[in-house]
Amino acid sequence: MNTSSFIAALAAALTPRAGFVPRGLMFVRAEGAMPEVKALVETLQKAFHDFKAEHTKQLEIVKAGLPASDIAAKVTKIDAHVEELQKAIDDANIKIAATQMNAGGKQLRDAQYTEAFNAHVKRGDVNAALNKGADEQGGYLTPVEWDRTITDKLVPISPMRQICRVQSVSKAGFSKLFNMGGTASGWVGETEERKQTGTAQFKSLTFGSGEIYANPAATQQILDDSEIDLQTWFADEVQAEFAKQEGRAFLDGDGENKPCGILQYVKGGVAEKKHPFGEIGIVGSGTAGAISSDAIIDL
Repeated sequence: MNTSSFIAALAAALTPRAGFVPRGLMFVRAEGAMPEVKALVETLQKAFHDFKAEHTKQLEIVKAGLPASDIAAKVTKIDAHVEELQKAIDDANIKIAATQMNAGGKQLRDAQYTEAFNAHVKRGDVNAALNKGADEQGGYLTPVEWDRTITDKLVPISPMRQICRVQSVSKAGFSKLFNMGGTASGWVGETEERKQTGTAQFKSLTFGSGEIYANPAATQQILDDSEIDLQTWFADEVQAEFAKQEGRAFLDGDGENKPCGILQYVKGGVAEKKHPFGEIGIVGSGTAGAISSDAIIDL
């Protein structure tokens, strides 16, 4: 290989390759970022300066007529190092973006779930996220971060979630123990025998659960508009409806695929015999379909 052809080959090697876009320095801000991100940016900058200096030396060596193999090996080594640093920067970009979206140590976005769910919403595709190659082996699942977003939005909008304790469960129901009393005691003298006393008894109350679902429809214009954030749209669509359904079930749920509401534990309700402490007492209003002042005083 003569000098001119080698310079052309070297220039081709140094030319940015198709599909390789150096996004790292453009999209990562070192100030205020994580320490490892700062270190990556600084290392990449140093590698670039070293590469630039080495490239200048290489051009001088080429003019001097040194063997081409030495220069090609040097270029390949530096290029591989820069590419490794670029990959590390890209990985850091993903982590930073996920941290901003899911603050508080939450999990990173699952791109596979999101892609499958988007495909269902936009085209009706049913594609199991756990087995993307076989639709018949499952359906679609709401992406984890979408479900978490909807749950977070329910907290400020639902009065029941503001007042009551929310219990997370991993099974189909939740049981709470109630102490029915019964522990006994007695008086004895200093040297008298201490006989066994009564022990408290417990009863449980099992709360059934259900599943609230939503399958909102969107116009094709919304789905085709790249400016529409489908995740935000979906969360906004269902949050108010979920809050309404939860609030209604909390107060008056009949136990059919939903919990029993507190009003069902009153005398005459479907769950009046379920509570260990008995049904919730009621006072008649004294007037059919209305509440009288006397009934309020009787409370």
